[in-house]
Amino acid sequence: MKGYMHIVAFSTIASLLSHYYGNILFSALYILWIGFLYWNRRLGKQVLLCSAASLLFFFFYFPPLYEKTSISEPHSEKYAGQGEIIKPPNISDKRIEFILKEKDSGRLLLVLYFHSEDQMDNKQLSKLKHGALCMLEGVSEHPQSSRNPGQFDYRKYLYTKNISNQVIIASLDDIVCKGESFWHRFYQLRNFLINHIESIYDPYTASWANSLVFGDDSKLDKEIVQLLQRWGLSHLIAISGTHVGILIAFLYFVLRKGGVVTKEKLRQILIFFLPFYAFLAGGDPPVLRACFMVIVFLFVQKWQLKFPPLDVLSLIYLFFLLYNPYFIFHVGFQLSFLVTFGLVLARNWLFQVPNTFMQLLRISFVSQMVIIPLQLHYFTIFEPLSILLNVIIVPYFSLFVIPFMYILVILSLCFPLPKIGMLFSFIHEKIVSIIFLTDQYFRHPFLADDIPFLWIGLYYIVFYLLMKKLIEIKRKQAFGYGMILTGWFILIAVHPYFSPTGKVTMLDIGQGDAFVIELPYRKGVIMVDAGTRYDYAKERPSEHIYEQIIKPFLYASGIKRIDSLVITHEDLDHNGSMPFMIKDGMVDQIIISNYYDVTEEERKLWKEHGIEVTRVGEGDVLSIGGQQIFVLGPEKDYASSNGNSLILFTTFGEYSWLFTGDIEQEQEMALLHRYPNLNVDVLKVAHHGSATSTAETFLQQINPEIALISVGENNPFHHPSPDVIARLQNKEIEILRTDEHGAVQFIFGERSGTFFTYLP
Repeated sequence: MKGYMHIVAFSTIASLLSHYYGNILFSALYILWIGFLYWNRRLGKQVLLCSAASLLFFFFYFPPLYEKTSISEPHSEKYAGQGEIIKPPNISDKRIEFILKEKDSGRLLLVLYFHSEDQMDNKQLSKLKHGALCMLEGVSEHPQSSRNPGQFDYRKYLYTKNISNQVIIASLDDIVCKGESFWHRFYQLRNFLINHIESIYDPYTASWANSLVFGDDSKLDKEIVQLLQRWGLSHLIAISGTHVGILIAFLYFVLRKGGVVTKEKLRQILIFFLPFYAFLAGGDPPVLRACFMVIVFLFVQKWQLKFPPLDVLSLIYLFFLLYNPYFIFHVGFQLSFLVTFGLVLARNWLFQVPNTFMQLLRISFVSQMVIIPLQLHYFTIFEPLSILLNVIIVPYFSLFVIPFMYILVILSLCFPLPKIGMLFSFIHEKIVSIIFLTDQYFRHPFLADDIPFLWIGLYYIVFYLLMKKLIEIKRKQAFGYGMILTGWFILIAVHPYFSPTGKVTMLDIGQGDAFVIELPYRKGVIMVDAGTRYDYAKERPSEHIYEQIIKPFLYASGIKRIDSLVITHEDLDHNGSMPFMIKDGMVDQIIISNYYDVTEEERKLWKEHGIEVTRVGEGDVLSIGGQQIFVLGPEKDYASSNGNSLILFTTFGEYSWLFTGDIEQEQEMALLHRYPNLNVDVLKVAHHGSATSTAETFLQQINPEIALISVGENNPFHHPSPDVIARLQNKEIEILRTDEHGAVQFIFGERSGTFFTYLP
């Protein structure tokens, strides 16, 4: 078995893929592969049997995969129960949450919202300890699932943690707990140290120290976190092998080189200290993997065993999955093991050069290349220049920031020196500003929509062959495989430009409109409206819709820019996300009505970003990427934003479409008067189905087959009107609405098209 444990570990991937795709073909291919290796005497009978047994075991051991349900609204009901706290409270953004394990059931996420700090001054809060037995009352509900392609799925996220429901608690008085576990002391110590750091150093320094030493990034600036994610640097703030390695090097320098302990004593200290530190650092899979891998190597070294590093990694991987099969869904777990696996395989190539800078460049290259398919799968974005930026920033963190944070934490316990923290802030803010400048001037993201598994498999096969030839110093052959990988990226990037199908997506943004039109062969990308809602806390339009729905959808579709953003009228639920899209460099051109009332703020924003603004009215024809869009209204100034909505007519896949904005029955009748022969297949129902629109006569004349209603769940306006729904149903018009179906997509070719709903 020695030297072949990775073959056994691969069985878990085959099992997972068979689950994911509902096809045992992946398991069959794995069996054929190990059978081929056995037939060619490259695999022993023992490895063959263990691999087959592992495949079968994990096929039934893995939990069923999360599936989207047709539940559009979280089901709520009163809850009264008891259980044990298995994760202590996490307090952030006026929200307290912790995880409860029910006695005879699964896990629950308990959530309490508070409006002031005074609500936290409750003795009951101190009783929410790890291992405490609690009785509680609240409201149980299914967490909200994603309603749009590319949108973060909170329900799925909780499912990967084996949490099916959440319980909203009105007050800490509704939960009574007593007792604690042995592990509570470690969590208590961790909270004490985090609070202690915050009391000693300035907020900026404390946020970095707690993130890099204790794995608490809740106080880090969200813009910085997003910046690091965009540039493939998020591993620096998620404690993993790098941090643990630096900590070990620091302890070795202080204790061993300082003559404090012997080599054997240091090994014993590390064996006992690392599990303790894993808990202090938050206990996430990456840090657990790093700590326990070092412990295993220390035991192997102590007992003078000869285990290949790949075997050690594979055994730890299998152990983690046996302990908790839900780890397989954890992105950090996947990336951590994948990067370590890649570095172990490439270790001979990494150190073929004596130059430290070149070694760092090679480590960065392997680390980035090995995770690209998963990064594109989960985040749909990859910055090609991140490999070079990693070479600059990773040494800065490894040689200065992370060691300095450990020193600051130790000093805070012995000789607190707040001014040292201020010095760090001064230096670190300058470096972070360089990353922001890089993001501003050199950001050219590589985007990809859903990549087929076959392409991912091809990538890893070619990458393995590339690394094999590099290790063997066969540069010409390695160059050939490198060109194949380059072709892989090019094909993914140009795929939309060779696709004969187009797509129209009615995004579910709640009470508002946002349509994205992708023309065949990517000849153009058009948006009709980009609404949002008002953020009363910040007293300005909310950027939530853009950041959480529109932008993720565009990135997931491989769209960097919108060729033309058509704003039907100036209401917030139709134009509210426009400023955020412009500031993010997403828009080339804005098309508005002749009667659109432009604010001074909008005029300044458009001029500042060099946006081309086109005004249109009745009788104009837009040509965008060869797509002709006829403007049917407004023909005059109706002195209201709704009445002055743009009315657009076009054709997709021989289906005629009518976009109506928020026009009312007066404008509908005027439209019929000007175009008495108007007939459409797909109607975007005006004003979210309001009773003031979609008149009986209007429907009778245009005679649509499909009605699209963009409307929010349980909206305060009670849209769509029952009268409008009755009119549509009486005429046997198929109704597709975002509050019931989530996003609605129309996939079309030259002569046909089909509607799909995101929710089943």
